[in-house]
Amino acid sequence: MSQGPSASLQRGIKTTGLSGLWAVGMWLLFALLMVLDSEKMLPWSPYLPRLNTIWAPTGALFLLVFPFLLLLLSLRPFPEKVKGPLRSFWLKSALMALVLALGIPLTEEAYLGNSRESSSKANAHTLQTMLETYAIAQGQYPDSIQTLKMAASQPMNPYWKELTNPYFRSSGIFQSSQPADAVLRVTDVSQVGAVVYQPLQNPQGKITGYRIFVYDHRGKRLQLPHNGQILPFELSNS
Repeated sequence: MSQGPSASLQRGIKTTGLSGLWAVGMWLLFALLMVLDSEKMLPWSPYLPRLNTIWAPTGALFLLVFPFLLLLLSLRPFPEKVKGPLRSFWLKSALMALVLALGIPLTEEAYLGNSRESSSKANAHTLQTMLETYAIAQGQYPDSIQTLKMAASQPMNPYWKELTNPYFRSSGIFQSSQPADAVLRVTDVSQVGAVVYQPLQNPQGKITGYRIFVYDHRGKRLQLPHNGQILPFELSNS
């Protein structure tokens, strides 16, 4: 007379199925997060490649290993009085690791966010200083960042300073080719942390003014409180 599978085997099969569902579900969740992050639709997106380089591999490894630990506990012939505390220990350890994995980067990035915005504003003021130095020597403002860099890099009187985007450690200066009213609507995420220079011409075609914009961690115009209002941060020669 054949006997059905043992209780231990049944528990193993059940745990294996649940572990598989857990792993597949978590992989789908991470895939969704990756897509949203690539589109800069998550609150922390602009701060990272952190999600791609740290959170995702670590989280994926953790979420894959944890169910197999549960499976091991269910298949190994541990006495119930030992298995119960072990399962509880792994569960508590997993929850603690998950809390730390989420909490520490978010806390760190909240602090770094303010620091990076300050760095972006400092970049804007540095660019303004270079523009004013150029205007004193040339009688007008440069028509492009390239023109400014060429003049400011002359060995006789060099005053060019490389500006680094505090979010991506790449070049921090860009030039807007859009009309003055259009730049207010720019939300291109590629300009996260960027300093944007916009030369302004008079009717005679001379560059007599400029506007400098700074973009925040969401790729939108940086806005700051001023006299009880929230206004876009902007530097100009007026």
